[in-house]
Amino acid sequence: MRTTALNLASVIGGESLLRAANFLAVVVIARLYGAGVLGLYATVLAYATVAIMIAENGLQVSSITEICRSPQRINAIVTSVCALRLTLFVVMSALLAAVGWSRHWPPELWAIGFLVTLRVLLYSYSQLQFSVLKSLNRMSAIGPIQGVNFTFLLLGIVLVYHYHWTFDRLLFCFIASQMIEIALSLYTLGRSGIRPSRFYLSDWWHLLRRSTPVGLTYVLIGMTMRADVIVLSTSGSASDVGHFAAAHMGLVLLYSLSWLFTSVLLTDFTRLSDNAIELDHYTKRWTKFLLLAAGLGAIGFSWAAQPLLLLLYGKEFAIAGRLAGTMVLAVPFILLNALYLSRAVALGAARVYLGTYTATAVLAVSLDISMARVFGAMGIAVAIVIREVVTFLVFRIQSTRAQVSASQLTPLAVCESLETLDV
Repeated sequence: MRTTALNLASVIGGESLLRAANFLAVVVIARLYGAGVLGLYATVLAYATVAIMIAENGLQVSSITEICRSPQRINAIVTSVCALRLTLFVVMSALLAAVGWSRHWPPELWAIGFLVTLRVLLYSYSQLQFSVLKSLNRMSAIGPIQGVNFTFLLLGIVLVYHYHWTFDRLLFCFIASQMIEIALSLYTLGRSGIRPSRFYLSDWWHLLRRSTPVGLTYVLIGMTMRADVIVLSTSGSASDVGHFAAAHMGLVLLYSLSWLFTSVLLTDFTRLSDNAIELDHYTKRWTKFLLLAAGLGAIGFSWAAQPLLLLLYGKEFAIAGRLAGTMVLAVPFILLNALYLSRAVALGAARVYLGTYTATAVLAVSLDISMARVFGAMGIAVAIVIREVVTFLVFRIQSTRAQVSASQLTPLAVCESLETLDV
């Protein structure tokens, strides 16, 4: 647990710094350019994130399990993953351009869309590099690398705010700092012995077959999360979306941190996947910890959200505090759902996690649409809490069924049947 704690400190600490800088950038956008520009930025970011997640196809998560299972082939696996991912990104970029051309986007939307998409793409590639470092147990290097990114990004944000630079300059700051992070990650991977290797198309097919269920699941999660803003943008004004986005950005941060948190645990889950008893004990320990720590933290922040967001954004964003106070109640369940998802991925239970998130995605979008019509932005905030609770309950039911099935097997049969466990 001590090693896991140190790895978590590096991974979560570094990402928290970057997310804090991103949150500061949102505050700067709100104060310099207003709720309308913030709403436009949030909407473009939502579409770009979903598109990049589709192109990512689960390779970020699958790369960890593939390397842990075949460490002797690490160079071939890394080369194949990077090449396949680049190909998928090129295809998705062409599709995005075709959509923009067919819908006759204005020049300013093209410019913002291009810069935001490039930034998300670079961030995604950087996370892939970090996945390789996680599989190598070099997670201690991730925090310092992201610390350098944070320093340059924070400097850029301060300069933008101080000199009242244009919005596109702020986006250029994001891109430049992300490229620095990628360069440092490549250097660290080289020092760890990672070298380009020959790959075959058959390797691509293997990776696609193993990663696609994971990719579809994370696309569903991302689409569900971004649908909150997208649905509101179809029924509310740009100002309404801006107020909602001010609160929702914090929740997006916590989603990202939950995935990073469980990506660290994924190596342990994969290692324990041949021991059903140890895996169950490991899961229970983290479940109890998250329920206690995240539950108390969510209740505390719910009370403090109103004055905190007023301090950050100003009186124009008073409603954002009430929205954030409601959304934060979903945080313990977001973390628990990420925990059970990583467990299912380590066990290869594609049917369980893909089926769970397909059903809850349909439920979530339906809730967003119906609640937004009646209660507006607050309705979507409540819908977020409901969907995360429902997802957790589904995972728990699946886990209970798996434990009952396992208890009816002999110890040898338990090990031999892990691949067929639901969770």
